[in-house]
Amino acid sequence: MTGNLPIQEMRAVPTESIRFKGMNMKWLRSQLAAGIVLALSLTPHTVATATEDLSGLIAELNQAWQQGRSKDIADRFDEALRIVPNDYRVHKAYGDFLTANRRNQEALAAYRRAAELAPNALDVHWAMWSLFDRMGDQNRAILGLQEVARLDPENPLARLRLAKALRNVDRLEESADSFRRATELDPDHLAYRLPYARALYDVLRYEQARREVETVLARAPKASPEAAAAQNLLGLVRGDSSDKGRRAVTNQNIAIPGVDMAMRGKRWALTRDKAWQLMRAERHTEAEPALREVLAIMPEDYKIHYDLGLTLMELGRYEEAIAAFRAGIRVSRFGEWYPDSLYRIGLCQVKLGRWQEAVSRFERVLEIQNWQKEEGYGMTFPDVNAVQAALDDARRRISASETTAVVPAAELTIELMRPRSETDPAPALDSSMPLPEAIPLPTQVAPLEVGYAQGWFRQMIPARGVVQDDLPTGLQEFIPIAPTDTFAPDDPEIIIVFTLTSVPSDEIILNTRWMAERAERELSNTLIGTDTAMLTLNDKSGYVRLKRPQDGWPIGVYRVDFYLGDQVDAYTHTAEARFRVVAAAQTR
Repeated sequence: MTGNLPIQEMRAVPTESIRFKGMNMKWLRSQLAAGIVLALSLTPHTVATATEDLSGLIAELNQAWQQGRSKDIADRFDEALRIVPNDYRVHKAYGDFLTANRRNQEALAAYRRAAELAPNALDVHWAMWSLFDRMGDQNRAILGLQEVARLDPENPLARLRLAKALRNVDRLEESADSFRRATELDPDHLAYRLPYARALYDVLRYEQARREVETVLARAPKASPEAAAAQNLLGLVRGDSSDKGRRAVTNQNIAIPGVDMAMRGKRWALTRDKAWQLMRAERHTEAEPALREVLAIMPEDYKIHYDLGLTLMELGRYEEAIAAFRAGIRVSRFGEWYPDSLYRIGLCQVKLGRWQEAVSRFERVLEIQNWQKEEGYGMTFPDVNAVQAALDDARRRISASETTAVVPAAELTIELMRPRSETDPAPALDSSMPLPEAIPLPTQVAPLEVGYAQGWFRQMIPARGVVQDDLPTGLQEFIPIAPTDTFAPDDPEIIIVFTLTSVPSDEIILNTRWMAERAERELSNTLIGTDTAMLTLNDKSGYVRLKRPQDGWPIGVYRVDFYLGDQVDAYTHTAEARFRVVAAAQTR
């Protein structure tokens, strides 16, 4: 019999099988190779020497089951594992086969055995992470990503993926630290600094978050996607939004010694509802004491301060109304009711004949009218036309003496204070590089993220291969094989396998643009290819792919932008994925 089967480890053969007196060792090795070929029953080969590697065998066996050429692959893997039990690659390949057939627990056992045999095999840990992620086991998926990051310590993309996974389970402080590590590994990749800034903001490290955004604004070219994305984030980190960060949620898990917090919360809710019902019925005289009772229970309830101000205005008690509005602003700073509270204070000043003070409040509202585009202010911002009309009327009524009057700085009231970024902006990193003006978002500039799934997608994984699994329900599932975020210049193709958060209710088209974000021989954000995926009612997952360029993949970082439908612009951008290409010697 002839064959061409590579064999690596003679030590893996059971001792009993070679204890034959007088047997020629060379003949034994040839017989063993022939036995494996017979067991695997693939195409004819010539007998290989014992020093050859098993990679050819594994590749051929993988190709056989991925192409569906054989129905007894599991038996063939069992035979290979019996003969060569201590080569981790066979266990890894078997785990891939089991994963593709949704035999998840058996696949985990195979991967774990591979990890025992080769603890530093990065491809094994990527495979385990991908399987845990598909199974929805977030905690073990995070452990898998932590191991990937440990084994590949110079890979910023692994740190970014880990940071997002930690963020999903509210481990925000650990997430921020992982983002920090990514920026340290690649400090010149400015897009990494933006999610890091958001992570810092969420753990209430406001000044650091602001510095990161302003670093991007100072370094990025004015018309670049990084600059546009940083400009969008600037309003948040400078304190101009009602969003104060995920760790800033008020009234949550508050404990006061000697106070029954559950009973306090119940009293607060019941009294608040009573006050609201009285306001709704325009029974303002009765509403006032109810509102004050709510504040006695929960003095940090800034919305009730605002409602009390409205009620006192209806009762004609304008000085008290101003005090109530100011108290609410003092509690919430620039919360969602700040613009309207400012406007109402101006109206109270008009009623009191203080025209100059009214003008300053109306002018401030018009100065921040762009805030109404933000989610937190859209429903609460006062009518700009009404504010402008009130301002014009107040200006006409100002006497000459009031026009020349100067209000001492010490008398500035709380409602006219600016976010710190308006009064004390951070300097640019270089005197020759001032901070740019506001940058409108071009329609061809997609918002920058960090290379993870979002919105439509539950999972998005770069991989070297993909298999299709037809589920009994009629749905199709595509499963990534050899997942990784690191490829070699000579890899024949790169695949992005994605899983949807839900089955589409109608046929959808996804267009992708493959960008060389920062790569050798290419300008930043150079388009290198496109691909399209069409999803129907039976699709819960899919993939896109790009073949290797003629001269190979340039070394660098790549981004794949996903767009919903045929139109490619910032408004149809739904997600993005990142991968990198390194020298072949650095891939493991």
